[in-house]
Parts: sequence; C-alpha cells; structure tokens
Amino acid sequence: RLLLGLTVSPVCDEAGEVVHYLVLARDVRDEVALEERSLQARKLAAVGRLAGGMAYEFNNVLQVILGYAGEMAESVSDPDLRESLSQILTAGQRGSELTGRLVAFSQQQVSQREPGSLNDAVRAQVETIQRRLGTNADLQLLLGNGLWTVALDSARIGQALVHLAERAREGMPNGGMLTISTGNVTFEEPLQTLTGLLPSGDYGVLRMQDTGLGISPEDLEHIFEPVFSSRPQGTSQGLGLSIVHGTIAQHEGGIVVASAPGCGTSFDISLPRGAAEPGEAEERKELSEEHEEHEGDGDGEAGQAQVGGGFLSRFLSSDGIVP
Repeated sequence: RLLLGLTVSPVCDEAGEVVHYLVLARDVRDEVALEERSLQARKLAAVGRLAGGMAYEFNNVLQVILGYAGEMAESVSDPDLRESLSQILTAGQRGSELTGRLVAFSQQQVSQREPGSLNDAVRAQVETIQRRLGTNADLQLLLGNGLWTVALDSARIGQALVHLAERAREGMPNGGMLTISTGNVTFEEPLQTLTGLLPSGDYGVLRMQDTGLGISPEDLEHIFEPVFSSRPQGTSQGLGLSIVHGTIAQHEGGIVVASAPGCGTSFDISLPRGAAEPGEAEERKELSEEHEEHEGDGDGEAGQAQVGGGFLSRFLSSDGIVP
C-alpha cells in the first residue's frame, strides 16, 4: 500500500496572479509506520502501569483469602468442607500466579541483571524449548560467534524465550521449524520498537522465527496486551507475550515483530551492549522493598484481615471448634 504526503504550492506570475500549482508528493510509509509503533509502545506502557497497580492490590486480597483458607483447611474435620477449602486454595494460587504475570508485564518486578551472553541464555533453555515445541516441530539454532556482552537477568530472559517458543508452537499446528539466531548489530540511528525508542548504538540481537500460519495485521496490533489471544476463548490466559514485553522493556531493550498470514512470524529482541553497573541490582532491590513496604501500610489490608479474622472465628465456632 502506497501512502503519499502531498504539498501544494501556488505559483504566481509577475502580477501576483496564480497561474498554476506545484504539487510535491513524497512516500510517507516509513513515517506512518514509525508513528504507529510509537503509539503502540505508549499504549502498552499505559496498560502496564494500570495492570501493575491492579495486580498489587488484587494480590493483597488474595493473600488474605489464601492465608485464612489455609488455616481453616487445617482446622476443620468435615471432609466435604476440607475439599471445598482445597478448591479455594487452588483457585487462589492460580490467581496469585496470574497477578505475578501481570506484575512482570508492568515492569515492576525486581530484575537481577548481570553481564552475560545471549548464546548462553539460549543454550540454557534448549531442552525446555524442545519439550514445549513437542514432536511436531523442529528446532534450529544459528548462534553467532563473538557476541557482545549484554546485561541480562538470565532467568527472566529464559522465561521470555520459553513463552515465545510456546507461541511459535501454537502458530504451527501442522508442524514446522523454529529457528533461533543471535548476532551483533549497530544502529546508526534510533530505532522505534514496540517497547519504545532505542537509542543508536551497539546491541546484541536474538531472533526467533517460525514457519507457522503467521499473524493477521489486526491481531498483530494487540499481541502484547494482557489477556489478549487470537485463539478460542478459554484455551489461553494470553499473558505469555505480555510477560515477554515487560521483560525486554525492563532490560531497556526492544522488540520488533514481523508477520503476515501464511508467512510465519519473527520476533527480533535487541538488548544494549554493556554490563550491569555495580550496585544496580542492590539499588533495584531497595526500591522494590520500599514499594512493598508502602503497599503493606494501607488501611485496606488491615480491614481485610479484621474481616477475615471475624469470619474465621464464626466459622470455627459453628463447626464446634473454639479458635
């Protein structure tokens, strides 16, 4: 599709009368694409802040439910009640896991970055990725030589790779090939990505490319949004790519996605060259602890505990148990 920007200028004669017009046309496809990626990055950042705040609040409520349900499960003797409480605990734990994923998407989890290699991060996850792909898809590694050191949290980058492998498997229902490649790249100019604008400079790049069905342009705009999934409702939590987005953004890296129906999908992840600054992990830990302390000081949590305590006393009394 060709997009043109038109500039129309009148041309006048010596008497000042317009005799004709000069029309200049230029291709603005790159500018429009850049603006669309920038808009998507800002939208995801806003959604991430909202999701993170809600996740912390919801997790506070879940911890009260899990705590008192656990106490009740240990105290009651009725098998039916114990089974019901077990179901509550299972559902609460699943909810806690989901809030953890939302926090990861919101970039508020503490990240322990250390100097490392993208090749090592890939090798550490090869067996897990192969298991997630199953027997219907093949894995090919094209790892570059002489990779630059990047600052990364190996555990979180590994988790991101596994989520991308799962997405690739789902995009290849009839089988195919997932290729993971690594290399170095120097951006002479800033690059607009789905996590924001990357400054010019040196980057380590990891590409995960599959030969699957591809993603439609309509879905491509939303794939990193929490709970979004192009699969049938109820078959996915839709948080895997949200976690990938949050992880790469917290690493000050970028993601570029290329896909089209029937042409497969590629995810290019760029992480800046260099090592983590001394004390960077400790500083993030202190900030996280301050945030958690602030979160726990609210009157809402105390009120929830009081309500939970009153309910527990009444429940145990009705069951013939004195708390």
